[in-house]
Amino acid sequence: MTDKASKYKFPPGALVGNTYDLFFFSIVDFSYLRQRPQQLAYHFAKRGHRVFYLSISQFLPADSGEDFEIKEIKKNIYEVFLKSPSFLRVYEDYIDSKVLEILYRSLNGLRKKWGLITTVSLVHNPFWSPLVYRMREEHGWKIIYDCMDEWDTFKGVGRPFLDQENILVRNADLVLVTAGLLYEKWSKQARRCILVRNACDYEHFARISPNTLLADVRKPIIGFFGGIAEWVDIDLIRYAARRRTDWSFVLLGEVFTDVSALKKMDNVHLLGRWPYEEMPSYLFHFDVCIIPFKKNKVTEAADPVKLYEFLSSGKPIVARDLNEIRQYEDLLYLFDTEEGFVQRIEKALNEKDARIREKRRHTAASNTWDDRIDRIDHEIQEIYKKASIVIANVSREGLEEKLRQKDISLEEQQRELARLYAIEKGLFWKMAKKLMDLTNQCIFPPDTRRGRLAFRIVNRIKRNPYKLNKKKERREKHSC
Repeated sequence: MTDKASKYKFPPGALVGNTYDLFFFSIVDFSYLRQRPQQLAYHFAKRGHRVFYLSISQFLPADSGEDFEIKEIKKNIYEVFLKSPSFLRVYEDYIDSKVLEILYRSLNGLRKKWGLITTVSLVHNPFWSPLVYRMREEHGWKIIYDCMDEWDTFKGVGRPFLDQENILVRNADLVLVTAGLLYEKWSKQARRCILVRNACDYEHFARISPNTLLADVRKPIIGFFGGIAEWVDIDLIRYAARRRTDWSFVLLGEVFTDVSALKKMDNVHLLGRWPYEEMPSYLFHFDVCIIPFKKNKVTEAADPVKLYEFLSSGKPIVARDLNEIRQYEDLLYLFDTEEGFVQRIEKALNEKDARIREKRRHTAASNTWDDRIDRIDHEIQEIYKKASIVIANVSREGLEEKLRQKDISLEEQQRELARLYAIEKGLFWKMAKKLMDLTNQCIFPPDTRRGRLAFRIVNRIKRNPYKLNKKKERREKHSC
């Protein structure tokens, strides 16, 4: 392809159709764990959306010759490394004006090269707010804040993080929250706030099958997987392990807190972090699943992903009596005290009712990440429903305004646009369809810099099919 021809086309990979890209302004690196951000990324990507996931731990030097680096994780998922003059403390600091300018230029370089046209900023960390606002102001990127936790008392979170969150909630186009307490906290301040709880990849966890893992561990096995952090009650596990030395406690996951007391116990097995793909195989051997959380402000507002993953297996679950978990109390064995924890495990081990196991599986199957994506996608479509469609000038006055006034979906607007344009310019429908596909990429506010630029780009692109059609007409006329 010649340079002359390429300047009339969007960059390779730019999406065509009634869709959008997502840029994840992350709170953890993609490789950290398979939690909500990663699950949303995977499932949006499965539907054909390109997902760009920002690294929080690796940056290019500010004097780098490249604006950015990008690594393909799997189809439609890309990890992004931007420029920064220094390491960014994303839980504790603000972004100053100098760093913001470097980050913006770096991200804008990616936007141009990778053809990010209609893009949603999915923000998990308020630290990125200044950059997110800049992208909306300059290029029309809509902002969704996905609030996963009660950050006020979260270890390692600084005052700047909390200040930015308060501002972000008020300025985001949409706020998602994972728990009822978070909805109560933010719904009155946000433009629009909806409750989108966590979920599970049901097919992944429901297909558990016999295997030889944990073959050398004595039964019964009381199992847990997930991050072993400050919210996990280590003293509670130690108490139960001492009381019942005939039980084996198996804990899988990266350790972020002091577990030295557990390492001394013969019936406690700390197996460390294992791939997400292997979790169902370990889950197969659990006789009882446990959620041994402490009770505090953070855990009361938490909706554990592992709860839905445990439910997928149908196995009995013993969990701390917490606000978000309580909604499933008829499927669980809830406890409040150390002795209650032991008693509930004993009861769970004696469970004989096959119906409750089937009910757990049914509940998990009704709470999948696909269900959550459906809800979020609907809300994104609503955000763009009133968006203007930027189109090159045509002689028919008021065409764009007429389309704006119609209460129809974006896809219908695109089709109507193509039809009217075909009538006006005398194009064949095949060419008009091509124009419709192109204009599907241009859904953004016309009063932004990005909108004005796209106005000119689309005008250039549209000349080609029109000229091709005219050449065809001239050839046909000459042949006659």
